[in-house]
Amino acid sequence: MPGTATPGAKTAEHGIPLQRAHDSFKSFDRRRNPGMKQAAERCCQVAEGSAWCVLLSGGFGTGKTHLAIATLMAWIGNGGAGYFWKVPDFLDWLRQRAYGDGAHWSIEELTESYRSGPALIVFDDLGTENPTEWAHEQLYRVLDSRYDRRLPTVLTTNQDLGRIDGRILSRYREGLVVCRGRDMRARPGEEEP
Repeated sequence: MPGTATPGAKTAEHGIPLQRAHDSFKSFDRRRNPGMKQAAERCCQVAEGSAWCVLLSGGFGTGKTHLAIATLMAWIGNGGAGYFWKVPDFLDWLRQRAYGDGAHWSIEELTESYRSGPALIVFDDLGTENPTEWAHEQLYRVLDSRYDRRLPTVLTTNQDLGRIDGRILSRYREGLVVCRGRDMRARPGEEEP
């Protein structure tokens, strides 16, 4: 198994929500969702550098975000740089810094390290962003550039794959893992929708 980063200060500086600071490969319970075995294996490959991307697609609560953060934590623990973003938050961050009051950054400047830097980037909840032309363009530019350079990238989505920009889906298809399993947030005995 890849190493793990120390929770706490490292999580905040890498965008990992503090309540998710202990999401690791070790803390991921494969017994609860045996259908997540392939997803966990592919994430380990990305964390170790033997694969450059993973696209985790599937229902709510199967553990996609847990595995995405575990990948990032292991990558950081092995000395790499990286960052975690919910896709709508990333786009809002870009918009505010490029067009908000007192903005003095260009989109090029803001996205340069995401398009060409060696850091592992996690984009969680792809497809939940407001589907504007601007949003599609920014995501495509970042993800296309990462694809061209084979930079380590983790994507998660619970959206129908038809909702994802076909150009992005085509580029990341080699890392596609369909995640199956029950909603791990559901209480025991609770009916699932």
